[in-house]
Amino acid sequence: MKPDYYKVLGVELSASAAAIKKAYRSLAMKYHPDRNPGDELAEEKFKLVNEAYETIGNADKRVDYDDALSRQAAESKLRATTPPPQNDFYMPEDEVLRDFYEGFYFKKDVNKNRGKKGRDLRQNLKVSFRDAALGADTEIHIPFLGICPQCSGTGIRAGAKMVSCPQCRGRGQEKDRRGFPQLCANCKGSGKIATAHCLGCKGKGTAWSERKVYIRIPAGVETGSRLQVPGMGLQGKDGGSAGDFMIVVHVEKPPFFERDGLDIICAVPISVYLAMLGGSVSVPCFDGMNKIKIIRGLKNGAEIRLKGKGAVSEKNNKHGDMVYRFHIEMPKKITRAEKKLLQQLAEQPAHDGYPLMAAFRKKMQKIS
Repeated sequence: MKPDYYKVLGVELSASAAAIKKAYRSLAMKYHPDRNPGDELAEEKFKLVNEAYETIGNADKRVDYDDALSRQAAESKLRATTPPPQNDFYMPEDEVLRDFYEGFYFKKDVNKNRGKKGRDLRQNLKVSFRDAALGADTEIHIPFLGICPQCSGTGIRAGAKMVSCPQCRGRGQEKDRRGFPQLCANCKGSGKIATAHCLGCKGKGTAWSERKVYIRIPAGVETGSRLQVPGMGLQGKDGGSAGDFMIVVHVEKPPFFERDGLDIICAVPISVYLAMLGGSVSVPCFDGMNKIKIIRGLKNGAEIRLKGKGAVSEKNNKHGDMVYRFHIEMPKKITRAEKKLLQQLAEQPAHDGYPLMAAFRKKMQKIS
C-alpha cells in the first residue's frame, strides 16, 4: 500500500509541477538532516519527502502513480465499513506524515523497532599520569534525561489549567481524510490540553540533568582506552534496555615521566661535580619529591631502580619499577674561581683515579 504523496507534500491532486516543486523545497529544507542533527524522525520525514517528489515530480511517473492511487482509493472504499465524512478537511502536513509513520506507510515494520535499545552516550575523561599508572576511583557526572523537576513530569506550568482540546473537542480522536479514526495529535488522545506549558521542559515532562557516578580507573590504562558504564545511556524505546555510557580515557602527559610498559622512566640531569663526588639529589615521584643517594663516580647513563614503584597492572597484579636515568651535564660556562681550580687539577699528574690516563703515560715513558 503506497502512501499518498500529494498529502506528504501538502498539495492538491491538481497541483502544477511548479507548486509541487515549491512544496518539496520547503519541506526538504525543514527536515534536512543538517538542520535536525540526531533527529531520527526528521531524517525519515526527509526521506519520505524526497521519495514523494521523485514520484509525482516526474511527469511520466506521476501518470502511473495517479492511476495506482485511483485504484487504491477504489479498493479502500470497498473495504471501508464507515462512510467518508460529508465535509472533507485538510490536515497539516505534520499530521499526514505522522499518519504514515504510525501504521499506514510503515505498517509492515510495526514490530521492527519494538524493544530497541537506547543510544549510547560518550564522554572524554582526562586522567592524571599517576591515576593512569596506579589506578584510582573518581567521580563523573553522566547526563540523564529524567522527570522535569519544575513540573514533576506533568509538563504543565504552575497555575495553569487543563481545558478541553479545541481540535478534537475533548473526544481524544479525530478522523483522517479517508474517514478512519485516529488519536488527536494536539492532545495525544487525552482530550485535554494545558493552558500553559512548563518553561523548564517545554511541556515534554522530561529534562536533562546529571547523575553522579563513581567509577574505577583501572591501573595501567592508556590514552584511547574505553571504560563502559552499562545502562547509563539513553532510555530504550518500546521497553528496550537503556544504552551504555562510554568513557574515552585521555592520559595527561607529565613533565618528567615516560612509560615503558609498566616501568616509569625519569631522566635526571646532574652536574659533573656531583657525579664525581657523590651526594644526594631530589627527584620527582608519584607522591611528590624524594631524595636518592648518588654514589661517587657515577657514570653517564647509569640507572637507579626502585623495585615495584612503577605502574601497576590490575589484570595480573604486576608492578613495574621506577627508573631514574642520570645524564651527566658538563657546564657551558664556568666562573673564574672554578677555572682556577680546574686548571690546578688539570696540571696534576695522573694517578690511580685515572687508570686509562696512567696506563697511557706509562707507555709513553717506555717509548721515550
